[in-house]
Formats: sequence, structure tokens, C-alpha cells
Amino acid sequence: MTEKVIDNEYESISVSRDESCVDLQEGTKRNLRTRHITMIALGGCIGTGLFLNMGMNVAVAGPAGAFIAYSVVGVMVYCIMTCLSEMAAFIPVSGSFNHYAHRFIEPALGFAVGWNYW
Repeated sequence: MTEKVIDNEYESISVSRDESCVDLQEGTKRNLRTRHITMIALGGCIGTGLFLNMGMNVAVAGPAGAFIAYSVVGVMVYCIMTCLSEMAAFIPVSGSFNHYAHRFIEPALGFAVGWNYW
């Protein structure tokens, strides 16, 4: 296998202290609070699951059955997300939630969770 050598005719410049560059620390502000992130997540979940599948669920289970089913699943998701947020606050890693399955349960489960999530 041969490697090709490409000649760069571009001039390298240092942009570390160039006045034309904008310093991101001065220009970017973190204004998203917990309530904003929560509403973004709820909007994504509610918009996808609730509005797309609600008609079929009400037709099959009735209004009370659909409400009970959505309530039970909502409580389960709340418990899972609370546990996941506690683990993320206790051990912050730059990986996904499959890292916690790999670390706390078994490496094979971490692999399977990562594979299925991907």
C-alpha cells in the first residue's frame, strides 16, 4: 500500500491572539436553566409519543385506560431518569449511559446497551 504525499501550499498562521477572532468565552453565555432543559425534553417526548400514538391508544384502551397507561409509563421513566441523573452527578464521565452499565453491572451489558442504543 503506497501513501500519497500531498503538498500543502497554504500558509499556516496562528490565530491565538488575532484581534479579528472572537473570544468565545466573552461572546457565549450560558442562559439555559434546568427548567429550560426540562421543557425541551418534555416537548420532544410529548410531541412524539403523545400526539402520534394517542388516537390508537384511546381507541384500544379507552380514555381512562390510556391515561392510566401513560401515567404508569411516566412514573417509570421519571424513576429511571432520576437514577441516571444521580449516577451522572456522582460520577461525571464523558460517555453515554452505557458507561454506567459497563461500570456497575458488567462490561457485556455495557456493550449491549451501547449497541442497542446506537
